[in-house]
Amino acid sequence: MRRAIQTAVALFLLSSTAFAVENIDRLAHLGKLWGTVRYLHPWVAYKDIDWDAALVAALPRVRAAKTSEEYKAAVQGMLGALGDPATRVADPLPPEDPAPPVPAHGARGALTHELEGGVLVIELANYVKTASPREARAAFAALPEEIGKASAVILDLRGARAGMESFYLQERAVAYLEETLKSM
Repeated sequence: MRRAIQTAVALFLLSSTAFAVENIDRLAHLGKLWGTVRYLHPWVAYKDIDWDAALVAALPRVRAAKTSEEYKAAVQGMLGALGDPATRVADPLPPEDPAPPVPAHGARGALTHELEGGVLVIELANYVKTASPREARAAFAALPEEIGKASAVILDLRGARAGMESFYLQERAVAYLEETLKSM
C-alpha cells in the first residue's frame, strides 16, 4: 500500500512538473508578446489603450489554460484590447518549401547572368550567401565592364535570408553598385 501511494505521489509530481514547465513557457511567451506589442505596435503609442491592464487580465487566464485552445483564447483576449483586427492569434503556418537552388557556376552561385537582349541580371542575395570574400571582390571588380555592355540591369534581391550578416553584406553590395554606376 505504501509503495502504491509513493508511486501515485511521484506520478502526480511528474505530471504537475510537466504542466508547470509548459505553464512557465506560456507565461514567458506571453511576456515576450506583450513587450513586442508594447514597443512596436503603433496603436499603443497614440490610442488610449491600457496595455498593462490587458496583460494583467491575461495572466490568470494563461495560467489556468489547460489546452492550447484555452491558451490561444487568453492571448487573443489580451490582443483584443488593441482593437486592431490585423493583430490576432493565427494558426501556425505550414512548413516552408525548400529554398530554391542557387544558380550554379561550378560549386558556387553566379553573381550575374544575361537574359535576351543583353539584359544583365545581378543576383545579389544568392551570391552573398555562397561566395567567399575573394570571389566576391573578383566578381564585383568585373561588374563595371559587364554593366557597361548591358542594355539594362536588373538587381535581383530575391532569396535574401533574415539576419544581420546577410543584411550587412547586401547593404555593402548595393552601396558598391551605386558607386560603380555613379562613376560610369
